[in-house]
Amino acid sequence: MKLLYKIIFIIIICIVFNIFVFLDESYADTEISSNNIKISMSRVVKDGVYYISCAQDTNYVLDVKEGFLDNGGTLQIFPKNKDTNQKFYIHYVGNGYYQIENIASTKTIEVKDSSTESGAVIQQNDNNNSSAQRWKIRKNIDGTYNFISECSGMAIDVKEGKIEKETPIQQFTYNNNYAQRFKLESTEIFDDSLNNGIVLIRAKGDKTKQLDITDCSADEGTEVHLWTDSPTLAQRFEIERVGENEIRIRTAASGGYLKESENKIGASVIQSGDSTTKPTDSDTWKVEYDNGIVFINKESGLALTISGEYVDGANIEVNTKSDDVKQRFIVRPINLISDGYYNIETAYGTFMDVDNAGTTAGTNIKVSTKSEENSQIFEIIYDNNTRYL
Repeated sequence: MKLLYKIIFIIIICIVFNIFVFLDESYADTEISSNNIKISMSRVVKDGVYYISCAQDTNYVLDVKEGFLDNGGTLQIFPKNKDTNQKFYIHYVGNGYYQIENIASTKTIEVKDSSTESGAVIQQNDNNNSSAQRWKIRKNIDGTYNFISECSGMAIDVKEGKIEKETPIQQFTYNNNYAQRFKLESTEIFDDSLNNGIVLIRAKGDKTKQLDITDCSADEGTEVHLWTDSPTLAQRFEIERVGENEIRIRTAASGGYLKESENKIGASVIQSGDSTTKPTDSDTWKVEYDNGIVFINKESGLALTISGEYVDGANIEVNTKSDDVKQRFIVRPINLISDGYYNIETAYGTFMDVDNAGTTAGTNIKVSTKSEENSQIFEIIYDNNTRYL
């Protein structure tokens, strides 16, 4: 009987041990690194777009500081606001390693200068497939994750563990404390909260050029082309989510939607309809991330493409999806109206005017024919609370 009890006890111990091994992701393919970090060689994270939040407070997420689009933009933690500079595409590149790309900039996250020193900056850069841009991901028993650099063996770390706005992200000797533990939240490239949907759509291959409605026309069928950055409604678009990773792109110029003019390769992209137009496959775009944001027309399966060179007036068309950078775009939130001085025209062709150019409180506002007087010039300021002053 004593022997039977011993056998039962040993079986229970083995079962408990195996449960903990399973929870710790320590399978037969586990690698023990030079600094004794156990990391699964199998894929522990599915390719996709994620928020990377602090384990201590998931209201704080990794963020490219100030939404910087160029090389050298540094990482920090910041309150979650669902901007694309807080969204990262994590994808497996083989041998247990992942790359992490920022959705806003399309740049790859790396250890600056491939440093092996504690405290080195984590920044974004063009993808060069170096060891500084490859990360192993370790899953902890509590469901949190560590990110371990191939080049240094160190972990992504919230500096000094301070869960505060704008605390820098660095690499630091792996210790698995909460400054090095993060949670992953799967998300879509765009959602309904994106700056109330108002965006610029820039060419990845030339960030000085972006989608533009020809002559800022409100006319049905006006073609979309490429044009140098300018603060006009011709370059303001509203992202309207209609399904999982499916959107419509509404133009500020007319209130209509971008659609393919025909269901065929090389067809121009035009604006069509108005705010009452119901979704159709021709004006619905599937959104993918593939080294940049790609828009695939739901009707034809063809990708939004810049035709020809990056010059003002280059046509926007649909074409077979490829690796061409002319099918990759950067989408950035923008105010519908830039801060500045404006004439305000009514639908009747008259202009707002301060009566007798008065400067005292209570002076009436009237409408008048256009003039060059200061009484018809108004300053518009966005107060960061979805209101203009």
